[in-house]
Amino acid sequence: MPTSSPTADQQDNNDNLLAITINLPTMADKRRTWDMDSTLSSSISISRPADSHPDTPESTAKQWQSCSSETPDKQEDSEHANPFFEHDDDDVDTNSIALIRKSDPHSGGVYLILDVSQTRALTCHQGQVRLEPISLDNKHVSMQAQWICAERNGFKGFKNVAGGGFLGHDLWWDFCAKAPWLSLWESFTIDRRESGLYWIKILHWWTQWQVSARNDGSGVWAEREKGTLWEFVKVLSLGEGI
Repeated sequence: MPTSSPTADQQDNNDNLLAITINLPTMADKRRTWDMDSTLSSSISISRPADSHPDTPESTAKQWQSCSSETPDKQEDSEHANPFFEHDDDDVDTNSIALIRKSDPHSGGVYLILDVSQTRALTCHQGQVRLEPISLDNKHVSMQAQWICAERNGFKGFKNVAGGGFLGHDLWWDFCAKAPWLSLWESFTIDRRESGLYWIKILHWWTQWQVSARNDGSGVWAEREKGTLWEFVKVLSLGEGI
């Protein structure tokens, strides 16, 4: 049977169809696309309401809490810090270190923090702080009793050597040493008193409260006045400069 040749219009349509078919992406052509709905939902979920009032006690408390949980330091430090890990070797031989009484705490130094009224050291066990009797004449110094001094924005922080967590408080003002970064609730100021001793203070809203040792040794708490007098004893490795 004779076949008719395609007309000029049919030939043009076939060429266009061929061109379209060639340009269509195949299943192997994997391309990344944006999910606009999920993107908008994510943006909305983290946005702060425009009508929230920043001066109410409730909103201020939420902002204060967020300051301690969302900081640039958290992103940098949390990848490497493990506040619940404690070194197996919890004693340091004092034959290789020196203890400097009534020291002034500076960033990078390691210190014992003593309640001089009862000769007790502030220690940390699995993130929980307590006061334990100590004798500086003993052969060993527990790593749970050693704190690394840090500074940020004019405040000081104290990181436990054994546990790796910063001393601070939670929403209910219970003190512990679990935070892997230094933020608002882990920030202290120190006030030098007589005989080389210190008050340790923490910001309580717009006033400075004093950190005091509990009589039963179960930890510390914040009070407006009549706080504990603390002594910082620097732990100095032999060969290290004062």
